[in-house]
Amino acid sequence: MPSLQKADDRFMRRYEIIENGSGFFRGVIDEPKQGQVPVYQFVTDRRLLRVNPGVPVEAGMVIRTGNGSVFIVGRHGDAEEIYDSFRLVEPTGRYEWGRRSKTVDAITGLEGDSGVVSQGLIWGSYEPAATEMFDRQIRMGFETGRFVTNKPVALDDIVDGKRVTRADRQLGLYVLTIG
Repeated sequence: MPSLQKADDRFMRRYEIIENGSGFFRGVIDEPKQGQVPVYQFVTDRRLLRVNPGVPVEAGMVIRTGNGSVFIVGRHGDAEEIYDSFRLVEPTGRYEWGRRSKTVDAITGLEGDSGVVSQGLIWGSYEPAATEMFDRQIRMGFETGRFVTNKPVALDDIVDGKRVTRADRQLGLYVLTIG
């Protein structure tokens, strides 16, 4: 009896896990439809990854396709019997991540700021906010944006020289507001 699984196998491609795991797996990436996102919106399209049940792919991994494209894997929904699906976020680059460290003065016992300690480079997707704020008193613009990453970045951390003003965990990824 013919199986639909065999028909699906011809579309499977090989992907490499480059962060939060290692190895190779096979799956299908659904490309976004043309015209789905308006041209005036500078947000990278989200893709879906489908893999056979039991393939050890998890939210928070970073994968590389055969042509060198990199994606951060996020949850998409509950597992199905036919395939498991994941949401893919295409990073805009690797960014420097820093965290403020505190020290306690031995004499006074007061806590003080000892500067920013580098946490290394992280994969992330930066999307500028729709509106930019401008303070007329000090004549300075404050650009804010959304940043999606797979690392546990916290409130008041520094990403790419900008302070994190909001941090939420969604779909197994960290969605930040920086500016």
